[in-house]
This record gives sequence, structure tokens and C-alpha cells, in this order.
Amino acid sequence: MSENLLRTPFLKSESFRKNYDDDDDDESYLKSSFFEQQADSSFLHSVINMSGVLMGLGQLATPYAIQNGGWASAFLLVGFGILCAYTSYILAECLKYDLKSKNYFDIGYHAFGKKGRIIASTFIYLDIFMAAIALPTLWLRDLSKISFLSTMGIILSLMIFITVGCTAVFGGVKANQTIPALQLENIPAVSGLYIFGFASHMVFPDIYKSMKDPSKFTKVSVVSFSLVTFLYTALGFMGAKLFGPGVSSQVTLSMPEQSHLYKICFMGYCANTND
Repeated sequence: MSENLLRTPFLKSESFRKNYDDDDDDESYLKSSFFEQQADSSFLHSVINMSGVLMGLGQLATPYAIQNGGWASAFLLVGFGILCAYTSYILAECLKYDLKSKNYFDIGYHAFGKKGRIIASTFIYLDIFMAAIALPTLWLRDLSKISFLSTMGIILSLMIFITVGCTAVFGGVKANQTIPALQLENIPAVSGLYIFGFASHMVFPDIYKSMKDPSKFTKVSVVSFSLVTFLYTALGFMGAKLFGPGVSSQVTLSMPEQSHLYKICFMGYCANTND
């Protein structure tokens, strides 16, 4: 499929072009010292940052969602991953269309004028108040300098994944539980749990603007969302097979409390929450 077919029609809208044409020349912006100072994140740094903000508490609920939604609901999880990856591509296209745009406020303004900026600002601030953990990341423009924090978050998420798996090997819990095929009545609630694991688009504009080569942002999105979706799906089936109908909404709470694995997993959970 060609890039022109994938490009969102709103980029070609008359209102977007009007607001875009009213701005100053983008070439002078590209030559500014601010832009050059910030665009120093490599492809690997960008993948680490995006994967780090995606991997969070959402992974703990995937076993509960798989068990209550049925194994067929995993297609919904993968579908949400693909959909969110595509919306990140659309976001990059908006930022690429007007090189002066730096965030959702600018995109809203160029699309719908001052009203668009107000609407975008309202939703962003509501999102910040509801997910204050992302606020420190929004203060930092040079994300390559904090990639170690994202790396730590990825390591902690993998530690939780490994300890849950080790519960089947060393913890005395057998992975012999039955997962139902599909429970339609639970799909609305399960959908919310699935989409929560991909809700990190707030920081994507900063990741895009911090890249040395923003044209690789789409590849960064594909790699990051693929890794995270695989982790979520694998952990979901693993937890559901281990704990069955009794699985908690946070899989760590279903592990045997007396085991050392539970203590390790609990420490990883606390550290990942603070991270």
C-alpha cells in the first residue's frame, strides 16, 4: 500500500493548509539551534524510549483480561496494538507536514485553528491529571538523555514476565488451567484493559522531535509496538494458564505469597510503578 493511500485525509484539508500556510518559513526553524540541540536520539534510543513508556502496569492486567474475555480476545489485543501503531504513524505525518509543530497543541491549531488548540489542550491536561506518572517525561525535551530510565522500565517489566514464568517451573503452580474461547459479555471491560496498555501517545511527539532521523519514526513504532504486544500476549496466556478463573486483576497478586519469586515480582512491580 502506497504512502499516499495511508496518509490521513485531514492533512490535505483546506483548514489545515490555511493555518499551515499562515506560518513562518519552516527552513529557518530547521536551522535554529533549539531544533539541532534536541534532535540527537538514535534509532535504538527511540525504540527504548517508546517501548519503555508503553511497558507499564497494563501488562499486569492482561492475564485477567485473557481469562475473562477468552483466548479469542487476544486478537482484540493485537488489533489494538496495530491500531495504536497506525495512529502513531498518523501523528508523525502531522508533525512532518508542518515542521514547526512540536505537540498536540500545534496539530490542533493547524487543523482547526484556535478552537483546535483549546480542545487539544483540554484533553492533554485531563490526561496529565489522570496519569500524572507521565508528567516528568513531558518536561524533558532531550529524551536521549533519559533512555536509561526507559531501559530500567523495560528490565523491570521483563523481570515481572520472567518471575511469573518461573512460578510454573519453581513455584509449584501448574499451567493446566482452562481458558474459555470467548465471553462476549466481558468484552467491553476487557477492551478497556487492553487499550490501557498502549496509552502512551502523549509523549510520542517528543520522541519524534528528539530523533536524529525522524523519517525512521514509523519503524520505531512498528518495532516498539510489536515487542510490547508480544510481551502482553505472552504474559496474558501464561498468567491465565497458571491461575485460571482465580487470576487477580494484577497477576502478581495471584502468585504464592510465601515464595521468593513473589517477593522479587512485587519489588519489580513497585519499582516499575515509581519508574
